[in-house]
Amino acid sequence: MRLLSVVAFLIISFSALAGINIRPGLWSVKMKMSSNGQSFDPAAKMKAAMAEMPPEQRKKMMEMMSSKLSHNGEAMQVCYTEEMLKEAHTLGGKRDSRCKSEIISQTPSKVVTSFKCEDGARGTGMWSITSDQKYSGSVDITTKQGKNAKMDYEGEFVSADCGKLRPKKS
Repeated sequence: MRLLSVVAFLIISFSALAGINIRPGLWSVKMKMSSNGQSFDPAAKMKAAMAEMPPEQRKKMMEMMSSKLSHNGEAMQVCYTEEMLKEAHTLGGKRDSRCKSEIISQTPSKVVTSFKCEDGARGTGMWSITSDQKYSGSVDITTKQGKNAKMDYEGEFVSADCGKLRPKKS
């Protein structure tokens, strides 16, 4: 379950990205994930893991994610506001204090970050900004048990209007 929490943290935060040049609004993010060479659907894994959580923990996780993410079957939906894209510390709203991230390198079209969590999970991430309407990237994760996981993702701009999806304030 911790791997899925880290994935959720990374999807909604990437808090090290300051001033990225993409459009504010609703984005569709498709992901592919593998762990120790086996591919899996992170959304299905997250749903199954949440079903096994105690009600209080499940409610907390849903509250954290509900205003930031929705799932339409194939992709996660994320709302980025103009303020989030200008201010690094607000990209993920209230950050997970158990994980710290830092910028390794940054250019106008590419950002490389590293992260380390209190439980020992760690890794690196890369965002490549193709245009103001498209980005892609990958995250390499080593879990606290030493297992390796990789997530590849692509984000595509959908609309300037996020509809009902609203990011939480930090």
